[in-house]
Amino acid sequence: MDRIMRLPFKVSTTTSNFMIGVTAAVSAGIYLSRGYIDPGLAMPVMLGGLVGAFAGSRLFVAVNTAALRVLLAVAIGALAVEMIVHGLGRAGLTCRAARGPTSESSNGSAGLASLLTGSWAGTTAP
Repeated sequence: MDRIMRLPFKVSTTTSNFMIGVTAAVSAGIYLSRGYIDPGLAMPVMLGGLVGAFAGSRLFVAVNTAALRVLLAVAIGALAVEMIVHGLGRAGLTCRAARGPTSESSNGSAGLASLLTGSWAGTTAP
């Protein structure tokens, strides 16, 4: 949004986060009503998110836009790598850390840490 619509970076980031939050809130309500969410586990996560949101909104004003752009690019890049690793795991190229003691108990997701530590199938971990 910041490049195409020529909006300031912080404005486009805030708008995107707001839309993600609205979608997450609606989804959480549906999952909670169907019993898919454990309220005892969700409450501490929600409180941590609330504290992080307040702290982030205070820091957001003071942070340099260029540094914020680099930080978000690194975070999105790390998530992209993790999604690729997860997709390869679903395609049959599983990671040893994902298989664990039994392959039946795994969902095929090893995470970025397994890729970085070299525990990918066919390699040895350090």
